[in-house]
Amino acid sequence: MASQMVGSANYDVFINFRGEDTRNNFVGHLYGALTKLGIHAFIDSKDLQKGDDIGELDAAIRGSKLSIAVFSEKYAESKWCLQELVQMLECHKTNNQIFFPIFFKVKTSDVKNQSGCFTISHWRHRKEAPKTLRR
Repeated sequence: MASQMVGSANYDVFINFRGEDTRNNFVGHLYGALTKLGIHAFIDSKDLQKGDDIGELDAAIRGSKLSIAVFSEKYAESKWCLQELVQMLECHKTNNQIFFPIFFKVKTSDVKNQSGCFTISHWRHRKEAPKTLRR
């Protein structure tokens, strides 16, 4: 499965997910099905490393008509996933971009209430955040 690269092209769908949880199963099948239907979808490269410039991801999010967040057990462990989620929600609010959440083997209430598998990640990120960013 090849990842799409951002250029001047816009995307129909941006897929946000935690790679190690879902890349080789659910997201891979979703991406394959969308592509087969002729839908221009973006997923990040599995070669993307911590510290890499994520500017191309921001451009892909802004250039998409619809964004999908695939919430999974380890989703909230990734600061990148959370940063992308914020960007997607901003595009939904300001640009009327369609936002579609998918809950993969997690409860919607765990995501909403930051409970269950999302509790530890929430507090870890909160502890690491500068005090000015905390509420």
